Amino acid sequence: MSATDAVRRLLVLVPWLLERPGAHVDEAAAAVAVDRATVLDDLQLLNFCGLPGRLGGDLFEVELVGDRILLHLAPTFDRPLRPSREEALRLVLSLDHVAAVLGDELPGLDDALEAVRQVAGVPAGVRAAPEPATAQLGPLREAVTAQERVVLRYRGRADATSRERVVDPWELLLHRGTWYLHAHDHDADDLRTFRLDRVEEVTRTGQAVAVARPSGALPTPAYQPGPDDVTVELELAPEGHWVLDLLDGADVVHGDEGTTSVTVATDAPRWIVALVLAARGAVTVTAPATVRNAVVRAARAGLEAHVQHPPLDAR
Repeated sequence: MSATDAVRRLLVLVPWLLERPGAHVDEAAAAVAVDRATVLDDLQLLNFCGLPGRLGGDLFEVELVGDRILLHLAPTFDRPLRPSREEALRLVLSLDHVAAVLGDELPGLDDALEAVRQVAGVPAGVRAAPEPATAQLGPLREAVTAQERVVLRYRGRADATSRERVVDPWELLLHRGTWYLHAHDHDADDLRTFRLDRVEEVTRTGQAVAVARPSGALPTPAYQPGPDDVTVELELAPEGHWVLDLLDGADVVHGDEGTTSVTVATDAPRWIVALVLAARGAVTVTAPATVRNAVVRAARAGLEAHVQHPPLDAR
């Protein structure tokens, strides 16, 4: 059996033994569905469990009295651990984001957050700046609840500028770390899914939705290639692998030395060009030539814009 299997058993065995002081070895073996020898080997592993910067064995003490097991916890567990200032700040900022999204549904959250601030010594003025997507959640949640039509100022991947979209909002959901809105788009007269980080403004109209949410589960947000899409082939260096998180439906082939070949269909070649430039040489377009040349033109235009201006005085 692997070390992973042993860890999984110990996650079950430790609380089981703490609730049953003096449990028999055979009982413990039956509880995790292994033989007696395996349980005894697992318990030996606890003697190597320690805290960073200290020695193993400072968390658990295992004592065998005949065939009876006595498991003792270190005094460390007798008192709550005080977080460092950095850990407390991360906790407070995370709670700020939760409060911005679910504050109305969790009326006790503000009081709890204030208590954490006082205990951790985080000043009241230190707060998380709301991300653009988070800033739009409030009015959209209210509109979904009220069944009210809204106007979005939205910029899609293929759009050069943002434009207004009149929609009947149906559902908000968080998928792979990104907020989305399922809605009926009156321009398209069909279901559309909008990324909230591309919504610049939400205007509530006061009008009731004209198209009700369909029954059943709505589709998971995913890019659907169209007949006019361009197929782009990319080569990613190891430091450019973060790009994969932004490419839906990509065909990925990992090569030697950390390089990765990616094939993706897109209706927004301009967006691919911007993504390649943002990768600072870690992503290269290998096909088609039209997209590769567009990257070259954009890079040259940016370089010429800098060359035309004299260097700034560094003093």
